[in-house]
Amino acid sequence: MLYIDQSRAQCLINVDYHELSIFARELFVSEVQETLPAKQLRGLCKVNYLPDLKTALSTFSPEEDDSFFYVFAYNPETRRLSKIRAEIRVR
Repeated sequence: MLYIDQSRAQCLINVDYHELSIFARELFVSEVQETLPAKQLRGLCKVNYLPDLKTALSTFSPEEDDSFFYVFAYNPETRRLSKIRAEIRVR
């Protein structure tokens, strides 16, 4: 069973059917690494970080070719999604 946090669930409740195509462009950042042969690469894409799903629904355009977004990180060990927290370092 995959855990969906409350902010994600609330956004899904208020989404119109035509806006669901945006979720086909959602990615999840992870620490998992995979090595593939170069001949399997097909081109470049654009991936944007967005702070929340409400922002994604209002600003992201799924019609743009090869563009994706992410809001959450996925931890395969716990099988959970979590919010990405920005890290600010002051020296």
